[in-house]
Amino acid sequence: SLELDNFLPVILGSPAGDSVLWRDVELHMEESTDTPGHFVLCPPDDFWTMVTAHGITEMRRDGKRVVLEVIDDPTDAWSPTATRELAEWLGELGREHGRPMLFASADQSNAETEHSDDEVHDLGNWIIGDETVVIELLAAHKGAMSGAAPPLSDIVAAAGCGWKSPWIAGPEVTEANFALYALGRGLIDRFGRGEAEDDAAEMVGTAVLTYGHWRDMIATGNAAGADTSIGDLLDMSVLLLGESPVIARVLGDYPGAPDHPFAQFVMASVERCRELAQPLRPGLNWLAARLLIAERKPVEALDMLREAEVMFDPDDWHEAIEDFAQLLVVQGDLRGAIQRFDLIGEPQVSARLRAFAPTTPKGIGRNERCPCGSGRKFKQCCANRDTPDSLEDRVGLLWWKAQSYCHSHHVACLALPDHHTLSTFDPQFMGDLFTLAADAHLVEDFAFEEFIAEFGGLLPEDEQRLAATWSICERSLHEIVAVEPGATLTLRDLRTGERAVVRERTGSRSLEVGHLLLARAVPSGATLDQIVGVPINVPFSARDQCLALLDSEPNSNDIMDFVIAMFAGPKMTNTDGDPLVLREVVWQVDSHEAAVRALDEALGRSEQEERWSRTSEGQGRSWIRWTLALSGTELTGSTNSDERWIELEEFVRATVPGATLLDESVTPLGEALTDRELFEGPRPGSTGSLGQEDLDPEIAKILRQMLQDGEEGWCDESIPALHGATPREAAADPTRREDLIALIRSMIDRDERSPIIGLGGYDPYRLAELLDLHEIARPASR
Repeated sequence: SLELDNFLPVILGSPAGDSVLWRDVELHMEESTDTPGHFVLCPPDDFWTMVTAHGITEMRRDGKRVVLEVIDDPTDAWSPTATRELAEWLGELGREHGRPMLFASADQSNAETEHSDDEVHDLGNWIIGDETVVIELLAAHKGAMSGAAPPLSDIVAAAGCGWKSPWIAGPEVTEANFALYALGRGLIDRFGRGEAEDDAAEMVGTAVLTYGHWRDMIATGNAAGADTSIGDLLDMSVLLLGESPVIARVLGDYPGAPDHPFAQFVMASVERCRELAQPLRPGLNWLAARLLIAERKPVEALDMLREAEVMFDPDDWHEAIEDFAQLLVVQGDLRGAIQRFDLIGEPQVSARLRAFAPTTPKGIGRNERCPCGSGRKFKQCCANRDTPDSLEDRVGLLWWKAQSYCHSHHVACLALPDHHTLSTFDPQFMGDLFTLAADAHLVEDFAFEEFIAEFGGLLPEDEQRLAATWSICERSLHEIVAVEPGATLTLRDLRTGERAVVRERTGSRSLEVGHLLLARAVPSGATLDQIVGVPINVPFSARDQCLALLDSEPNSNDIMDFVIAMFAGPKMTNTDGDPLVLREVVWQVDSHEAAVRALDEALGRSEQEERWSRTSEGQGRSWIRWTLALSGTELTGSTNSDERWIELEEFVRATVPGATLLDESVTPLGEALTDRELFEGPRPGSTGSLGQEDLDPEIAKILRQMLQDGEEGWCDESIPALHGATPREAAADPTRREDLIALIRSMIDRDERSPIIGLGGYDPYRLAELLDLHEIARPASR
């Protein structure tokens, strides 16, 4: 053997117990070609198996030989700081030389988060062989300590890593993902596929799933010459398919193609389990059902989940039961679907489905003849109906099925507004926007055709035929020309001039002749068509813009942008033109007296209370930019925009340098205001949940002034609905005055009648007063 000039004594350990690995055995060391002066250990082939199977042993240098010996009292063999130092070194080694795991770490979404290899390493989401760690510790980590090193198990634990020999996983790798990799890699090695890519090991032993010989092996029962029965192989391959978190990760990574080797493996495993009369695992059934859906075989998928339902614990298999319930809805078994949604704690979905269920006639005995005219007893006929018999009564349910498909399968495709935009609307409008996003994706992006292609085979036959007629029905802008409250609307399509009478029970109670509806009317299987999706009450001032949009063959993004812009109302900003965002921040100061002196010197104070403010002046008036108040050693700052918060934060850091941040709250104006209740008290009929008492009086005073300033400023803003004119210009122009009146009335309508309700924000009646629009008078109740 070679001279070991840079040899580092080390302990190789595992929790198995104290025993001799090798005694007085010469281990050959070769000088590293990459790092001169360092040496690489070249042990016999079975050495590393011995290392991981036995206990704590000291490796030390004895002249020109390396020997392994038992340490009677290993706790005295290393310095107290050695474990910590080597744990830090292990983390660095993993980040530099470990293999990034494919799946996201514990606190990241696999579907939404992508990282480069370097970023993944930085996250600690890596895996490395323990042989590599030991070799690097022996050959590359010199001079860290004198004497023996701690056991590898101690080093791994101190680094927050996991160890499933022969692999060590970084601190961000979850138990499920580590098990996933270890199983897959073990199968690769056990069945002679050692040349496979490491990436193949992660997707439930993706080596099993990726290489075609596995499918042949399962189909033929031949373990490819390996010393393992087909039953053992199945036990290994479905081991993790009993863990619902692992299944969810696998489904998130699965590309969805029915000819993918993963799909072939799962379906072959199902069939082989049946041939061998082995009980199916719940995860295997769930995976198989998802794959059958991807193959557009929803009937077989439903049967697969029904077979395994007794094995689905609601706490562990929530998503599998939800898939089962959704398939029952498509099939038309509302009663069964409601039972499953109740089981997994989805009462809102259950309530919505109950609204579609038929209303049972009252006052009829179970043994009396059914009032439907069938001649059968009531208990044998309509008393047990899950869904309405009439196809026209199932139009809304059919569209709801398609919308549910969108929300569960296409949520990433929906043209949803960002959080800041959503925060400017009230909760009801936000809910309508989510529904409209699915509606637009189904129609304008043609996702409805995809729904029919994937799930049409599970729909009742009459619904399949009806759905096929909807594909040619486009969204259009309709004028209401007649109303029969609670029954029908007569619509005139402004693009084609065609008239149609539609069945509309809810909207016909509030809509009036002359209103414009952006809607989609479809055949219902009866004489009258019906409106499906979300009908939008379009202000007259937006008519031309809406027609131009429809003529441009819009996609879902175009529809959503138009509706959001139309209902957003006047933009509420502060005097700097910045969006209103209420921010309150609390700092801890070192000294109350020192803070008072510093703030007095910087801002001055005109009152006894310890309150300060920064003001600005312009156009003959002044306004407050932000305020500060001191109570004991807590300094509270309030402002109304993100930009002013930056200014306030910089001021406090410079003026009271010892202040430390304790708390911070950020409230977009749309969340803080419910119409104008914060400032004017609750309206008649309102719950008054947000009253003036909920807001600091000083802040309420500031916001009230800002709201009034904003209303005055709006009168001089260029408004797209007025073709670029300002409201003040339109009020003075006889050719535009009617458009302005229609615009402000539409703002009132949104609060009171519209199928979609937006945040009031500015007071439309005060806007009318500012513009001298005597045609609009404030009601006595307002």
